[in-house]
Amino acid sequence: MTPNTRYFWKVVAKNASASSTSPLWKFKTQAVISTFPWEMGFEGEDSLTININYPLLSGWTYPTTGSGSWHMNDHSTPNYAHQSTFCAYCTPWDSGYYTLMTPKFNIDAPKSLSFWWKSYVSGSVDSTFFEVTYDGGNTWQTLDTLTTAAAMQNYVREIYIINSGNNVYFRWRYYLAHIQGMINTNKFFLDDITVSNLDNTPEIHISPSLYNFRELFVNGTTTTKVVVSNWGNGALNISGLSINPPFSTTYTGSIIQPNASDTIEIRLNATETGTPSQTVTFNINGAFNGDNHLLLNATILANNPTLFEAFDAVSLTESIYKTQQHGLATSTFNIQQHIFGKLSLTTQLAMH
Repeated sequence: MTPNTRYFWKVVAKNASASSTSPLWKFKTQAVISTFPWEMGFEGEDSLTININYPLLSGWTYPTTGSGSWHMNDHSTPNYAHQSTFCAYCTPWDSGYYTLMTPKFNIDAPKSLSFWWKSYVSGSVDSTFFEVTYDGGNTWQTLDTLTTAAAMQNYVREIYIINSGNNVYFRWRYYLAHIQGMINTNKFFLDDITVSNLDNTPEIHISPSLYNFRELFVNGTTTTKVVVSNWGNGALNISGLSINPPFSTTYTGSIIQPNASDTIEIRLNATETGTPSQTVTFNINGAFNGDNHLLLNATILANNPTLFEAFDAVSLTESIYKTQQHGLATSTFNIQQHIFGKLSLTTQLAMH
C-alpha cells in the first residue's frame, strides 16, 4: 500500500437468492519517508504540510488545540521564509512547550540532515530543542539547542549526521519561558529541511542567483556583493569566475568548507549605453551539486547635458546657485523655464 494514503472498503455477502452490504469503512496508511534526497521547503504541494484545520493530511504532528501552535503561511511581506514565500513558524499564546514532529523515516544508511532557522526572541526567554528518536518516540535524543542572545535578522543553517533506522522521527520542541507581553507573535522560524545521502560532494548555493543593477550613466561604476555558500559535505573548490565586461571582479577563487560561505564583489563598469545581460559561471574543481551560475542585468544610460527646471517655486538666481552647488559649474546647460506646461524662457548659461 502507498504511505499516507486513505483507503475505503466494504464487504458484500451474497448467496443464490440475496446479498447484504456492510457499511463503508476507511483507514489511512502511515506516512513513511524512505526515498532520498528528501526536501521540505513548505512550498508548492507541501504548502498544506502544517494546517490546524486539516491536521491529518500530511503526516506531520503539531498542537491542534490549546494556546498557540505551529503554523505555515505566506509571509512574503515581510518575507519570513528563508527562500521563496513559505516557512514553518511557532506562535505561542502562553509559556510552555510547542512541538512540531515529522512523519516516520525509514533510513537505510547514515544520512545528512540540514535545516535553516532563526528566532525573534533571545535565549533568556525561549529555546528550541531539535531531537531525534530511533524507536518510534519511546526515547528521544537532543541533537541541538537552538537559541540566540538577541533577535536574529538572518537564517542560520545547521547540519547533522543521522544514523540508520526504520522507526525514526525528528521534532523541533519550542519552549517559551514567559510570554513577555508578546502574545500571539511569531517567535521561531524553520525552513528548507533536507535529508540526503551522506557523501563528500560539495553543493554550491549563490545568493542572490539573479541581480539587477540599478540604472547607471555612461562612465559610472557600481558594485554589489554575492554570497556563495557550501551546503554539501565536502570542500567546495572554486578556481574563479567566467565573467566579461561590462561586469568584472577581483575574486580569483577560494576553498569553501561545508556549512561555510564566501562574499564576492561584482562590479559594473558603464562604458557604453545598452542593457547588458550576462550569465556568470563559477568555475569549480571536481564534482559538485547545485547551480553554479549567476545572472546579471544592467541598464546603462547616455549622459544628458540638458537640465530641466520649472522655476515655479524658486527664483532663477537661486536655481543657478543650487546647480553650481551640485558640481555642475564647469558645463554649459540649456536651462528651460516651463510655466503652466509651456516654454517661456530658454537661456544659455556658462557656469564658471
